[in-house]
Amino acid sequence: MSSPAAPSTPSTPPPEDAVVERFAESGATHWNHDGTTTLVLEGTLDRRIEDCIGAVTRSARHAQLPLVVDLSAVAHVTVDILALLLDAHADPGLTFVRPLPPSFLALLEMTGTSTAFAPLTADARPGSR
Repeated sequence: MSSPAAPSTPSTPPPEDAVVERFAESGATHWNHDGTTTLVLEGTLDRRIEDCIGAVTRSARHAQLPLVVDLSAVAHVTVDILALLLDAHADPGLTFVRPLPPSFLALLEMTGTSTAFAPLTADARPGSR
């Protein structure tokens, strides 16, 4: 189940054993803590990081761990990455850390998928409460 509320930062800083992966203009840091998988993404999310994101989302699903995704340092998201996040939206759940980048919100609007994440992105636009 998806959570409608998202914190402004991950609730737990990355532990020393967090996995950090770099892919040209993007990066991913992920770890499991207290029954949750956290995935912090940065830069340009495209085909170069797609396998990494897919592996993390599949691992969380297999372990039945809710997924917390931080996109706040993301500059660009491709539709393929959006598809992975849509797949991860199903059980056991997905929560976005605030703020959500304008590029992600624009992609949701352009692809007509904003309703799929509506509870997760509500009030995510600047100036919203």
